[in-house]
Amino acid sequence: MIKTVFTISLLSISVFIGSCQSKKNQESTTKNSSELRPSSYAYFSSGCFWCVEAIFERVEGVTEAVSGYSGGTEKNPTYQNLGSHAETVMVLYDSNVVPVGEDQKQHLEVTRDLVGKINDQYGEGTLVMPKARIRDDVAKVPGLDGEKMSKSYNNTLPIFGDEKPTKKLIMRIKTDSAAVEDPKPTENSIILALYQLFADQAEYGQMISDYENGGCGYGDFKKRLAEAYWDYFAPMRTRREELVANPDEVDAVLKAGAEKARKEATKVIDRVRKAVGLA
Repeated sequence: MIKTVFTISLLSISVFIGSCQSKKNQESTTKNSSELRPSSYAYFSSGCFWCVEAIFERVEGVTEAVSGYSGGTEKNPTYQNLGSHAETVMVLYDSNVVPVGEDQKQHLEVTRDLVGKINDQYGEGTLVMPKARIRDDVAKVPGLDGEKMSKSYNNTLPIFGDEKPTKKLIMRIKTDSAAVEDPKPTENSIILALYQLFADQAEYGQMISDYENGGCGYGDFKKRLAEAYWDYFAPMRTRREELVANPDEVDAVLKAGAEKARKEATKVIDRVRKAVGLA
């Protein structure tokens, strides 16, 4: 049965958020300890991360394997110091299939090198070797400027933003100067690339046809994109409002996720510690 990091990552996020909540609770203990929510379950995450990373550091050649992907230690000191939690999370839960985007593939390659070094030195199966799963249709999501969508590029669309500002962002997408009646080029179209992610097949096919036949302006295409985007995330916005209004439910999910993550990670930690002679 294939395990994917998609599900397990949610557990890791639960542990991480719980850890943050735990620190926040600690800071407020002197104010009113009776108001604190249970959060001792959250301390587990950092210990597991550093245990695995400490094992990486014990293996001859691991640092060299990682630095080969770093682009220089000054550019990316995270890899040099083996402090990237992305790689640790992949091995901590025996993930063997990892769904990633094209630009995250390098993290997986680093992880595979690390796992290979560990298994070569301490025996095959000490850590599970993960493989990438990259869906072609979403391998790279374009941003509003045509580059990959990233907060670093300031070209993202907010999922939980207000409707009017979000639509304004979409209407600002740059296009060529083709007249309304002219056919529009479909290749490298930001509007089409984004619309395909949120519209159904028939709607997307219709927009392709309208591009090629002419008679519709870019303003109309942008409005269709804005409507499709807003409708697509409507259930997520509703659910988010429900969770904001019910923090007890959020805490319960975090606690359950942390407990499940602890159980899975402990199996891996125990196996690895035994293999490397730490148990």
